[in-house]
Amino acid sequence: MQAALRMRDEEQTGHAELILGTRASRVGWAAGHLLFVLLGPVVALAVEGLLAGLAFGEPGRVPAASLAQAPAVWVLGAIAVLLVGALPRHSAAAWGSVAICLLVLLVGGLLGMPQWVLDISPFTHVPQLPAAGFTVVPEIVLILIAALLSGAGLTALRRRDIPA
Repeated sequence: MQAALRMRDEEQTGHAELILGTRASRVGWAAGHLLFVLLGPVVALAVEGLLAGLAFGEPGRVPAASLAQAPAVWVLGAIAVLLVGALPRHSAAAWGSVAICLLVLLVGGLLGMPQWVLDISPFTHVPQLPAAGFTVVPEIVLILIAALLSGAGLTALRRRDIPA
């Protein structure tokens, strides 16, 4: 999330203009940030899973369970990329998607929210490993959603003026 929002910060401080004044393309500049959006959570989830796995005596199962959350995190990062590209002045609203996910996950069941509200969070759709079995379809769907949102954000970024 923060890696995607860093693009907007670089625009506001004038750093993006300096970079884009060279041979760097907008998409290339954004792709560097997108790389962190994709790989940052994977590294963090892998380390967290490994440490939790060692602590609980499940060094094989817990890291896999942690990594299963990555596509849901990518969807949130892709929302940030879309907002930075399409609605840069409102890009901080990407944190609202995180807040909604937390609200739904923490109190959605307790408040008896309807299933369609719970389904707003991408974390509702990832396999609940290691307690449940792994299903690949929700992971693929979340990856496709993240790719579509990121692609739309990059397309919008390419079409607008920088600095905004």
